[in-house]
Amino acid sequence: MMLPYDVLCLILDHSRVNDHDVPSRATVATWASAARVSRNWTAPARTMLYRHADLTGVEGGQPGPWVPLYIRTMRTYPHLRALVRILHIATRGTPFPELHGWIPLLPRDSLAFLDYSWDDNKWDKFGDSSRLTVLQAPAVRSIRKLHICGSYSPTVLASIMTLSRLEELVITVERMQDLTFHVPTPTPRLKHLDITIKPTFSAPSFDLLHILVAAPQLETLTIRMQTLDLFAYKGLSRALRSTTPALKVLGLYGNLEKWTEFDCPFMDGLIAQSPSLEVVSCHQGTFTHHFFRHLPPTVKVLNLVIPSPTSLSDKCRKALVQCLRDARKRDLSLSRVFVWPRWEEDTLYDIMADACSASGIEFRSQ
Repeated sequence: MMLPYDVLCLILDHSRVNDHDVPSRATVATWASAARVSRNWTAPARTMLYRHADLTGVEGGQPGPWVPLYIRTMRTYPHLRALVRILHIATRGTPFPELHGWIPLLPRDSLAFLDYSWDDNKWDKFGDSSRLTVLQAPAVRSIRKLHICGSYSPTVLASIMTLSRLEELVITVERMQDLTFHVPTPTPRLKHLDITIKPTFSAPSFDLLHILVAAPQLETLTIRMQTLDLFAYKGLSRALRSTTPALKVLGLYGNLEKWTEFDCPFMDGLIAQSPSLEVVSCHQGTFTHHFFRHLPPTVKVLNLVIPSPTSLSDKCRKALVQCLRDARKRDLSLSRVFVWPRWEEDTLYDIMADACSASGIEFRSQ
């Protein structure tokens, strides 16, 4: 009895060796050996071998020896192109010309996920043209998941925003040009956004954030800021006013010490315009006592970064504890509260733990 194709693919997928996202060499070797077992195994093994194209082994613009071989195979055997479902591309320095040229050959609706990153290299004479070769390829225009990292021109951004089927976008902003012309809002299908803003002194970065968070169906929003000043803090506050009522998960991560220095409690207003929130992660300095008094009943998980509990106002401390004690009376859905870091020298920690215990809320800290 021969096992069916789908079952063999499942077996091969579970044969991964020490893998995360990208198949390891040991896994690839296993799949290559499986292809030689019998004719029945050849098709599923080939599917697994070509399903995941990892072209990240490019340093200084020069590819590893296997990259040109892979590209030549894709150009020579058209029937293999439809097998590529996941594509990783990373360039350091000026990319060699063949790296991107084969991607437009991939058939539309074949690719599901693209992970694309590049260095901001002033010697790269191809610049936007090589990036647009990738982003305008028929297979890329139909992707649902995009992870992208680099410097962005308005032209590149427009290509990203007009991906009509995009549902998940993980974007790292290394550098941004001024948005000199209108950049369209992202597709209505966008539900998950994870954005890391490195040049927080750059106004265009927050212009981009303002556009992205306005996606009408956005449910999950994660914002990471490696540095923070008052300009960035206020830019973040303005951008978050564009969020829609569909938002369910919000995570804010940044420089822990800096967040507490500025008085810009934008989270108070954000929860008022987000009636669907279920998970909230925010920092001390972004909220006041009003945040806890008006916490939406839909919130199930509350993650708080409070590096200095002694700097919380008395009103804020009282409102926080009262919110936990009255969770059931207010019909709050709170099931878990996480506090970081753990500050055992302050009595607020024990008071919060007791309040959560009385309300049947799981309380954790680290």
